[in-house]
Amino acid sequence: STSSSANPATYTATAEGDETITVSANGLTLASESFSVSLVIPGAIYVNAATGSDDNDGSKDAPYASITKALEQNAALGGSKTIVVKKGTYQLSDYALNDDVIIIANDAVFTSSGSSHIIIGGAVENVELKGITFTGASDVSIIASQAATNLALEDVTLGQRGLAAITA
Repeated sequence: STSSSANPATYTATAEGDETITVSANGLTLASESFSVSLVIPGAIYVNAATGSDDNDGSKDAPYASITKALEQNAALGGSKTIVVKKGTYQLSDYALNDDVIIIANDAVFTSSGSSHIIIGGAVENVELKGITFTGASDVSIIASQAATNLALEDVTLGQRGLAAITA
């Protein structure tokens, strides 16, 4: 009789969507499995342009439709919330962030018909933006006060005429 010991593997999902894991050895495919990843972040505010409504409560099962509503809810809850934005296109106008926030998107596009500015106020300590493309007919900018201690941009595109600035 022979015995073998399987080597356990760990898969860490970083975004929602369809995934496939393929197991191979010596160039041969031994197994392949497709599955859908659904992430739940406790206390997060959810936004989905396709299925959401700003009359919802912002939960995963009843997401908001607009990023503006999610930002307003973050402020109403005292800030420091995570906003999870599903893939889609979202209208954005000028918005002043006066509360800490983390926005995690999966290839979301924030667009405007004219200039659009996200202004990060002096009392804000932590703003993280991930997986967002900002587009507009004119300038798109993120402007932060020097007092803002942590501004993190990961996989963020600011359109053709985008600008990120730190001001006094």
